[in-house]
Amino acid sequence: MKIFNKKTALIFLGAVFLFCLDRYLKFLSLNYFLNHDLSLIGNFFHFSFAENQGIAFSLLINQNFLVFLIGMILAGLVFYSRKLFLRQDFLNLSFVILIIFGALSNLYDRIIFGFVIDYLDLKYFTVFNLADVMIFFGVILLVWFETRAIKQ
Repeated sequence: MKIFNKKTALIFLGAVFLFCLDRYLKFLSLNYFLNHDLSLIGNFFHFSFAENQGIAFSLLINQNFLVFLIGMILAGLVFYSRKLFLRQDFLNLSFVILIIFGALSNLYDRIIFGFVIDYLDLKYFTVFNLADVMIFFGVILLVWFETRAIKQ
């Protein structure tokens, strides 16, 4: 059995690309958009800088506990991704890898800066980042396809 085949390599490279893009956008936000926004879609969608001290939707929680909790969840996801790889379930593996890389990017911010850098400001909703999008869609798609597999 190959350790890395073409499908897993593409999945991994795609997640690494999104991780690097998120890191670059966070760098831009932190270094160039502290005091001003860049309008992406009129007054509705902006590129900016925001400190997120909390978790999803800026809910506050103890930072040390949060880093520990995220670390435990990441460890569980790594073990789960191994199981998916051995089953050759590359579709669900791709969703788990998206979640892992998104969480790693936000965890890096939390450890280095003490907060997560958010930069996509959607009026009337929230400020978020690409890592959040990776986590959100990874979780939604993983749950969707896993529950569909259980029903069949």
